[in-house]
Amino acid sequence: MDPEFVAAVARVAHGEKINVARFCREHGLSRDTFYRYVTRFRTEGTDGFTRRSTAPHHHPNALGAAVAEAAAKPTRATPPPCTSSPVRRMAR
Repeated sequence: MDPEFVAAVARVAHGEKINVARFCREHGLSRDTFYRYVTRFRTEGTDGFTRRSTAPHHHPNALGAAVAEAAAKPTRATPPPCTSSPVRRMAR
């Protein structure tokens, strides 16, 4: 992380007044993001600066293990015989 960003978040978390809108504009980030880090810093300390995954924790449309395994199995042990006459002619 940018040391200037970390220092600004720490200053705001400790109650110092800075122009957050100007700071965010100069550093190219949103105020929502800035305040999200302020909240994390207040609750977690310096561990709040670690990046977090944005992957969902729950996948409502995911298949169960049994369903996924059954879908991956082939439906027949051997493919059906070729009955089309052009295919039979080519095989000769």
